[in-house]
Amino acid sequence: MLESGHFGRLNIHQGESFPKSCSCCRATYRDVDAFFKNTRPSGTHQTGLRQASDDDGVIVEAYRNCACGSTLLVFFEDRRETLRPVT
Repeated sequence: MLESGHFGRLNIHQGESFPKSCSCCRATYRDVDAFFKNTRPSGTHQTGLRQASDDDGVIVEAYRNCACGSTLLVFFEDRRETLRPVT
């Protein structure tokens, strides 16, 4: 789980795994922390995070640019979506 600054409490989506590699320059990101530390947000949004939906519900897409400029994408589960209210 990632618990850092802008990124809040995100869990890696079950279909994701690390290390991740850039297909253009072959840079390798050994874990989630290295991925966020060594890439930059893609586009105009300051974090590069976008909410989306899949068959399992709400997910978070992290669009980040490698140092070579190639855009990488990692999927996360937003824990807020999985929490249930206490009754």
